[in-house]
Amino acid sequence: MQKYTYPMIDATKTGEWLRYLCKKKNIAVADIQEKLHIASNQAIYAWFNGKTLPSLNNLYALGELIGMTMDNLIVDNIHEHPFFRCLDLQEKRLFVYNYRIRQMV
Repeated sequence: MQKYTYPMIDATKTGEWLRYLCKKKNIAVADIQEKLHIASNQAIYAWFNGKTLPSLNNLYALGELIGMTMDNLIVDNIHEHPFFRCLDLQEKRLFVYNYRIRQMV
């Protein structure tokens, strides 16, 4: 019997993806904080750094703000995420390089 491997959210990659999307859409941390009624911008930076994940309500609202569904905002540990298809080669290299550096810290 084959062991089932279920997907788990990769907080670091999800945070990097959220940061990338906000940068591409010119959405500042202050904008997210204001529109999602978040008391401190530290929570948003924690998302971007992969230390925490947004709550379901915040993830849903963030998706509305960015213009994507929640499942497209999440990066898991099994499936290739569609965001890699929208990156050009240099952006992919920078993303992977940045991810590897964060893993060493």
